[in-house]
Amino acid sequence: MNILGHEFAKSYDEIAKIFNSIATSFWFDLAVIIFLLIFLIKITDVIIGKIQKHWVAKADSFETRKQTVTMLSLVKNIIFTLIAILFILSLLDKFGINIKPLLATAGVAGLAIGFASKRFVEDIIAGFIIITSGQLRIGDYVEINGKKGTVEKLDLKMVTLRDVNGYVHFIRCGLIEIITNYTSQYSVAYMELSVAYNENPDRVIEVLKDIFHNQLKTQPDMREKIIEDIVVSGLTSFEDSSIKIRTMIKTQPKMQWAVQFEFNKLILERFKKENIEIPYNYINAIVRNN
Repeated sequence: MNILGHEFAKSYDEIAKIFNSIATSFWFDLAVIIFLLIFLIKITDVIIGKIQKHWVAKADSFETRKQTVTMLSLVKNIIFTLIAILFILSLLDKFGINIKPLLATAGVAGLAIGFASKRFVEDIIAGFIIITSGQLRIGDYVEINGKKGTVEKLDLKMVTLRDVNGYVHFIRCGLIEIITNYTSQYSVAYMELSVAYNENPDRVIEVLKDIFHNQLKTQPDMREKIIEDIVVSGLTSFEDSSIKIRTMIKTQPKMQWAVQFEFNKLILERFKKENIEIPYNYINAIVRNN
């Protein structure tokens, strides 16, 4: 029994030494660092996701929700960058590289590069101003430097737009001069309708208002999208074969197209019933018999 006990104790000590060797090995440390990296990224993503969901649910307006999503996206990118830097520094330390001189060198080099790289500094400053002032938010439909699209991604360096054709445009923040935001606070469904010269403009305007109040606004989904009643500017211009009547409807951000599409459909159906002529080009063919 003493011999068996001695052999068991000896085997246990050897196994303990093996595990201790593994625990203090380079690869074990590397695995722990990688695990912590993945864990920190995942936990950060989950926490910010929960915060975003909570704050968006409590937001009192669509504008506040967009600003919340944009700011939290920026915070998440900054945290991920810091985690990546710590991961790289930890790896260098495990490879036996003294990181203190590197940090000092990086500080001096960073300042030199920062002063030398004018474009980079311009992008960061412009991006910070654009984001914090609320000029752009993720989900906005905008026009920047002649390119229109929905803001898919926004950080301190670059804006990513996707247009209606699915094309993606990458625009440096430092190059942005004029931003046209079509969905800031509210949008406008703007329409110019053409009717024939023999139609009474006052009658057409009354029909348009009736369509808005008794057909368009009675639809629950449309009523939620509309902020204010229709504004009819009246007869705005004379064309070769028609007169133009301008209408405007203030809507929730990005809802102007849905309201405009539905209103146009109702106008076409009602004009047919009311015998209001919408002019269109046509050709009279005269056939002569020889």
